[in-house]
Amino acid sequence: YRSYPDKRAEFSEVRKAVKPLLHNFLTSSSPKVQAEAMKTSQVFDLSPSNEILTLLIAQESAHENVRIASIHAMADEQGQIADKNVIDTAINSNSAKLRVVGMQYLARAEPNELSTILTFLKSGKLIERQQAVRSLAKIKSTQEISKLVQKLLEGKLDPGIHLEVTDAAISLLPDDEKVKSLITKRSNIMDPKSFEDCLEGGDPKLGENVFMKNISGQCVRCHKYERRGPGSIIGPNLWKVGQRDPRYLLESIIAPQATITKNFGNISIDLKDGSNISGLFSGEGANGIKLYDPTSGSNRFISHSDISSHSQVVSIMPPMGAVLQRRELRDLIAYLRTMLGE
Repeated sequence: YRSYPDKRAEFSEVRKAVKPLLHNFLTSSSPKVQAEAMKTSQVFDLSPSNEILTLLIAQESAHENVRIASIHAMADEQGQIADKNVIDTAINSNSAKLRVVGMQYLARAEPNELSTILTFLKSGKLIERQQAVRSLAKIKSTQEISKLVQKLLEGKLDPGIHLEVTDAAISLLPDDEKVKSLITKRSNIMDPKSFEDCLEGGDPKLGENVFMKNISGQCVRCHKYERRGPGSIIGPNLWKVGQRDPRYLLESIIAPQATITKNFGNISIDLKDGSNISGLFSGEGANGIKLYDPTSGSNRFISHSDISSHSQVVSIMPPMGAVLQRRELRDLIAYLRTMLGE
């Protein structure tokens, strides 16, 4: 047994050294310095004063992530911000992402603040309209959600907020007949049509994080995403998959068995001599079946005259509707659509 050195004393010394410098770094004129200072404060559990946090939230030239981290740092244990002026500053800022965060805290602090939310819903950017719907759900505005459901069913609602509206409706109005039709449509997790609310409105940056880092999805463990670069050869290279129709992408993710890419489906073959061969299906002709060897890049031919039976070709990719959340799926599709092979 070999013990590891206790780093707590060393950590404490660094913390003491950093603390008096934090104010100057956070109020630096350089957004990059501010961003690194905020990261440092989080690593060493150094909470900046509310005065500095308020200043950063209001500073339009500050790094966007710093401003967002600042407003979160001002929330109490219940996720509330006592100072309504801080929320107003965020809502009226030049950053759409900060305005979204401000709207989140507004819905928690002012459950009757409907007019501001409806203003964002009507004229905000997509991420603001999405948050506006979530905020309507938060303040339990069943009347407004019901109106949005009606627009959705009439085909008059922006597809980019279909997911938020459906989620809100199912949460608030599960017994409404119109909402029951949405619940029914979502019921089959193996059917791409159940996930049509994931086609539009995703965030490619968040989708990249799903592709690269999501433990459940593990996309990068099976796929390459550049013509020649990192990733795996277990699944097909996706470097230009964004050229395909979004509905094809959705089907490939939700029902991978529907269309199996050549050389990426498993097949099991029973031979007449009693042996069995399993491998990646490359194709079948009049005379036999070809199996693909990804290591050598070559094919092995199995004559029909030697085969007694064989299984159905099975996709090596699991159906992701049972693995990823809907917002993750929507973001993933948005990211895949950026892969244009350029």
